[in-house]
Amino acid sequence: MNSRMDWERLLGRAEFQRDTDWIVRSAAFRSLEGKTQVFPPTGYYDARTRLTHSIEVANVGRDLGTRAAEIVAKHEGRQYRLPVDFGNLLAAACLAHDIGNPPFGHAGEEAIRDWFGGRGTPFLAKLSADERRDFIGFDGNPQGLRILTRARGPGGLRLTKATLAVFSKYPYRSTSDGQKFGVFHADLDTFRDIANTVGLVETAPDAWCRHPLTFLLEAADDICYCLNDLEDAFRAGCVSRTDVEQLLAPIALLGQRRAAQLHYRHIADDVDRVDFLITRSIGRLVRAVHSAFSESYDEVMAGTLTLDLLSRTRFRDEVRAIREVSSVKIYRSSALLQTQSAVYGIVGTLLDHIVPISLGGSQGAQVTPELVELAQRAPVEGTYEQLQHATDFLSNLRDSTALGLADACRSQLSNMRGRSIGNRHTR
Repeated sequence: MNSRMDWERLLGRAEFQRDTDWIVRSAAFRSLEGKTQVFPPTGYYDARTRLTHSIEVANVGRDLGTRAAEIVAKHEGRQYRLPVDFGNLLAAACLAHDIGNPPFGHAGEEAIRDWFGGRGTPFLAKLSADERRDFIGFDGNPQGLRILTRARGPGGLRLTKATLAVFSKYPYRSTSDGQKFGVFHADLDTFRDIANTVGLVETAPDAWCRHPLTFLLEAADDICYCLNDLEDAFRAGCVSRTDVEQLLAPIALLGQRRAAQLHYRHIADDVDRVDFLITRSIGRLVRAVHSAFSESYDEVMAGTLTLDLLSRTRFRDEVRAIREVSSVKIYRSSALLQTQSAVYGIVGTLLDHIVPISLGGSQGAQVTPELVELAQRAPVEGTYEQLQHATDFLSNLRDSTALGLADACRSQLSNMRGRSIGNRHTR
């Protein structure tokens, strides 16, 4: 295999608009509407869900992809596809980028890892070390690949190999060092076929370099969660308008024409002022990423780029400041920490019931129709496959459904204890 990737293979057949259609029509994509991005929707303000976040990322990704066609043509001396094809490819991959996230987002991921690393450990005893790491290090990225390639049976959503390759931010299997990964042990052959088809460079056993356009998907995601999470945090009262202004004015206003600065000063409403800053910041960061992609082009095509593109822009210090403030005032806020604690309880309760059912046990199978169906669809044999069936079921749940099922499980357990105590008294 050549050390430099070839766009002819990387792009494959240009059916990327069809990929978008398949993703949008999938049940897994629709379920993102009921999954929290950062803040649960409360009161008069509906915070972003995973669905609205994914749509926003796709919009930014389409812009970045369209611009990337110009860069590729400039560096390669020819136009491989129309700009709209690049844009549609990025939009499709961006739409799917969170499709494997379980309910409650990153808190849900952490809760699943915590359960399998704690009281769920005995269920992993029969697995190989590689298989165990898939559960102890559970992540929405490999779960997303699993959904895209397995939903509806063999072939999954039947997306192009290019879209699947761009989607894969971490194109390697789980390892013992605990780093993020994008391919479960069971899906290695599937991803190997994707990588071989589009010509990704293999860097180590069961590990490949990223598709060049994956760096743009990552940048689109980073731009949206950095800025839009900040807007949601402002609406939720975690950060002030002054906080937002101090973080975004250096991106949105400095170095701009005086007209833009005067326009901002005449906006009276704080919500509108924040929206203005975020909208302008997105535009400037998109242009900065476009430049960084061009400047990093040789490293990208050789598969040697290690930094994210935002860290290679002129705004890297400003983005770092946003991330630092967000880490303290948003992601570690008391409100979110309390929510995270509740999520651990909800997910733990569900796995206490779902895993035994998937492994062939009947206890708890009659709690709800959903768990009855889970018991009926559980694989007949193979502990690894049965456990993946359990995490598949959990990952597909919306936040509200997960909460309702957990309450039903707790109620059943309470009733069982009550009957047990009553029987002892009778005797």
